[in-house]
Amino acid sequence: MPNFHVSKTLGVTALVVVLGLASVLVVVLCARSAKKLRANTRKLREVKLKEVDSFLDDGGCLLVYAPWCGHCKNIIHVIAEASREAGVNAGQNEGSDAQNREVSDSIGLRGFPTLVMRYGGNYKTLVGAQPKKNIVKYMR
Repeated sequence: MPNFHVSKTLGVTALVVVLGLASVLVVVLCARSAKKLRANTRKLREVKLKEVDSFLDDGGCLLVYAPWCGHCKNIIHVIAEASREAGVNAGQNEGSDAQNREVSDSIGLRGFPTLVMRYGGNYKTLVGAQPKKNIVKYMR
């Protein structure tokens, strides 16, 4: 007669090993995702406060973001792709930073993320996470 105690112990041990390997896989995948998010935030040029007016006057599209905003992190690569497709120079400015409040106040910022362009001295904004086709249309 087989020894069920030994097979039960081996089954539990195998389960623990499988769960341990699955945990390692989850940690690795999360680390890769975090690295990808950090890389995405570097796809747009950081526009400093003193450069904002000239950047917008030259037809640039400015993303005003907050580093803690999940939508902002997720949309940066979409904005980079849309700007290439629309032929528009895109940049970013941290609107939640105390030094950059002047930018947020001057455009009447209502939320993050906000895209800003200027036409004839007037600001045109697009607020919130948007699909790429909407962003391209906005930029054109």
